[in-house]
Amino acid sequence: MIKNWLGTKNTIVIGLVLVMISTGGLGAIEVIKNGNQFRYIALGLRFIQGAGDIMLQITCYGVICQLFTDDIMKYIGYIEISVGVGGGIGPFIGG
Repeated sequence: MIKNWLGTKNTIVIGLVLVMISTGGLGAIEVIKNGNQFRYIALGLRFIQGAGDIMLQITCYGVICQLFTDDIMKYIGYIEISVGVGGGIGPFIGG
């Protein structure tokens, strides 16, 4: 088994910080008027946002699997339901 050298808590914190910084950057990106600079900076920020999100999601799945070994699929199902409902309701509430 591969050992997590970064640690669960640090991985979650780093992922959350990456998502927060990149989301803030994407919110403030409208000040860039040059089209090419805007495109490349937006792509870079979106890449960082995705990397942070993956760090959060995969680590959370790992934590759930470690904590609830008795019925893993039930708790994975709960996570999937909450992600699906959030993805469906989020744009409606945010829009």
